[in-house]
Amino acid sequence: MTTFLVERRLPGLSREHLAMVQRSLHAVAGAAAVSYRHSLWVPAQERCLCVFEADSVDAVKRVNDTAQVPFFAVTDALHLAAPRSGSAEPGR
Repeated sequence: MTTFLVERRLPGLSREHLAMVQRSLHAVAGAAAVSYRHSLWVPAQERCLCVFEADSVDAVKRVNDTAQVPFFAVTDALHLAAPRSGSAEPGR
C-alpha cells in the first residue's frame, strides 16, 4: 500500500464538525479497502491534511468524494518516523 496526503481547506469549521468529517472518512474508507490513518488541522490556515493508505490515488479520491469532504490535492507521500535515540537513520 502507498501513503497518500489529502490537502483541503475547511474554513469556519468547529471541532465538532471536524470530528464528523473524521468519522465520515473513517467509515467510508473502511468500506473501500482504504485505510484512513490520521489528520492534522492547521487552524491559522483553515487547512486540514489527511493521511490515507491505499493501492491507488483514485481509491483515495473516491473515498473523499463519497464522504463528500472537499479536497484540492491528493499526492503520494512518504512517512518519516522520528529517529530513535542512538540511531542516525530516519525511521529506524
